[in-house]
Amino acid sequence: MSASHLSQLGNNGSEPLTFQTEAISHIAKGIAEIDSGSLIKDELLLGIILLGMTTSWHDPSSLGLCHFHGARQLFRIWVAQNDMTQLQLPMAYTHRLIVSSMVYWEVMAACLIDQDIDAFSYLGILSTQPQIFFSYPCPWTGIGMGVLIDLAKCLALVRRHRTSPDSTLLDKALVLMQGLETTHIPTLDEIQGTGDLFTPAHHLYKIALCHRLIAKLELYRSFPELRQVSFQGATQIDHAQETQELAIGILKMMETIPENSRTIAIQTLILLSAGSSLGYHSSPAREIITDWRRLQTINQAAAILKEVWLRMDSMVPGCESPIAQVHWMNVMVDNKLETILG
Repeated sequence: MSASHLSQLGNNGSEPLTFQTEAISHIAKGIAEIDSGSLIKDELLLGIILLGMTTSWHDPSSLGLCHFHGARQLFRIWVAQNDMTQLQLPMAYTHRLIVSSMVYWEVMAACLIDQDIDAFSYLGILSTQPQIFFSYPCPWTGIGMGVLIDLAKCLALVRRHRTSPDSTLLDKALVLMQGLETTHIPTLDEIQGTGDLFTPAHHLYKIALCHRLIAKLELYRSFPELRQVSFQGATQIDHAQETQELAIGILKMMETIPENSRTIAIQTLILLSAGSSLGYHSSPAREIITDWRRLQTINQAAAILKEVWLRMDSMVPGCESPIAQVHWMNVMVDNKLETILG
């Protein structure tokens, strides 16, 4: 983490690379010492997760997927070795941190790799947790861990739809959409204290709501038929207009979170997804992102968003909706701008 932070500060010397190499060496040694049936140490698993999640801090194009696949395997073993029925207890904060970090990484990876939503089945154990478990704030997931698991599945489905369309995907999208409505988000009264003046409960609550709305937005964009299912009996639904209104609503909610909020580290995906759903006539909403959030400091995400807008604006008037034709995932792949969006 220190190496990644130095890299972000523009330290072009060898120190960041030295720290990163040392971290990899320690982790490799820890993995080599794992015997068959031996316990996975908390610090080893957390170290792998943090190393992989911050790889792109050194180089935006470095995705850390080799660390991700290894961490996923170790996490499964770690879950089997530990008592997951006690995660709601106050003293279980280290285990909650590990779980929430892995969940957040799953969301980031869902944007980058092709996989079926069954790949997330190992996280099903979290659905049996008491509601108080989800009320403890975590650095990566805030208080929306359940919603983020849903979001990971939605992103994986959308990516698959855009790379390998399948007639069965619409049914899966409908199931996910229905599940989003029932996934619990703790109320403000339920959220445990953050201990951080710059990350009050209402910031985390809004982020969780936006993650739920982003999941809906992504499904609606890729599966416009879902709007017809949701509004049975309604007269002609303008898919582009409905999508833009949802995106603008998300951005307006984000606008109520101050710039000095420490949730800023987990806002990138929200801003990119909502921002890329804005058409040419949404220029005022575009300014919410580029001016208010200074997205240019997140170079890779800014480059993706600008290319999305460029493609939308260059489309011939009267052709199929740009929102349906241009998607940030395709732009990210086409322009080799893949990165960890968090």
